[in-house]
Amino acid sequence: MEQRYCLGCMRKYTEAEKVCPVCGYHHGKEEWPPYALRPGTTLHEGKYLVGKLLGQGGFGLTYVGLETVLGLKVAIKEYYPQTQVSRVQGGSEILWHSVSDGGHAGRESFLKEARRMAMVDSIPGIVQVREVFYQNSTAYIVMNFIEGETLKNRLMRTGVMSPSACVNLLNPVMEAMEKAHKVGLVHRDISPDNIMIDRNGQVWLLDMGAAKEIERGSSNPSQLVVKHGFSPPEQERGEGIGPWTDVYAMSATIYYCLTGEMVPDALTRLMAGKDPLSFPKGIPAKTASALTRGLALQTKDRIQTMRELKAEINDIPPDPKPFPKLIAVIASVAAVAGIAALCYVQHWGPFGKKIELTPTPAPIVSSAPSTSSTPATASPSATPASSPTPSATNPASSPLPSSAPASSVTVVNYENGVYEGEI
Repeated sequence: MEQRYCLGCMRKYTEAEKVCPVCGYHHGKEEWPPYALRPGTTLHEGKYLVGKLLGQGGFGLTYVGLETVLGLKVAIKEYYPQTQVSRVQGGSEILWHSVSDGGHAGRESFLKEARRMAMVDSIPGIVQVREVFYQNSTAYIVMNFIEGETLKNRLMRTGVMSPSACVNLLNPVMEAMEKAHKVGLVHRDISPDNIMIDRNGQVWLLDMGAAKEIERGSSNPSQLVVKHGFSPPEQERGEGIGPWTDVYAMSATIYYCLTGEMVPDALTRLMAGKDPLSFPKGIPAKTASALTRGLALQTKDRIQTMRELKAEINDIPPDPKPFPKLIAVIASVAAVAGIAALCYVQHWGPFGKKIELTPTPAPIVSSAPSTSSTPATASPSATPASSPTPSATNPASSPLPSSAPASSVTVVNYENGVYEGEI
């Protein structure tokens, strides 16, 4: 039976399988947007098999793909500036309009950035570029495919993060961008949907195709990358791009992780008179201060480097450990329960019997005075002459035997009646 590949996830399947058991892709009933390549298209003389469309941006489309020689799953990014091109559905060739050079300058810039990406693909946390090539009147970048979920999807599934968990997760991304800045690249598109967490928990920064040389800024629409809520004012103007541009986007990403809300876009903040940026309760003051500086609208007021942002954002108290708090709560409950139990036993007894303490008169030891004029003869039953004789009329002066109880206890048993005993 002929061996085939699922165009949804690129696993091998047989013709008998109509629906992929892994990703649910329905073979033979492919659906795709009219502007995208049809699933099953091959590129670069059959070297790459194109699968379903994974995502799109202002100037590119990303597909799942397969490197057919090695059988490796890859990501294929196609240069597709939506405001300048179109495609007949089912076709592969791109039709250019509104540009005089047929998109040549844009394609060259796209591939130039890809080549610079290859210079930093050895940095941990940055996806490796495998190949770049021209075809269909456009350009393509082939990258390693990362299996996992985006940070945006993770937050939608699990909710907002604590400050320390967020910082620990994003530290590798900040370190990767610090190294990229040193070789002259600015990402320009850092956001939760461009950060991937793989199955081993490693964090990856995607879409380096938006990267731009630090020393150059361009207002060319094909290269103007803006993401509302994550792009600073200088990026929307297309000038003054630098490491501080990525600092703003990273700060906006951290803000989103902590609050679940996007920072108002830069133009809204500029026109608002009073900056609407605010932080909910529970955000440490040092974290709020670092993010406020990282999100400053004016570049001169903003944190300038990713290294500086990382240092400030990590200077926060650790999250309170839930286990000691739980122990404290349990101890408090146990103490209250113990006091209540003690009060119950004192009042009702250990078996639910009410205890009432009633005073009992001291026992009286009586002795009649001798009426004989004859001196008393010592006898075992006689009281010694040297011992004081208790008076019958003054019982209080009678000493208590050392073994005699000071009181007796009346126990009221509602089932068995009343009886007296000693405790």
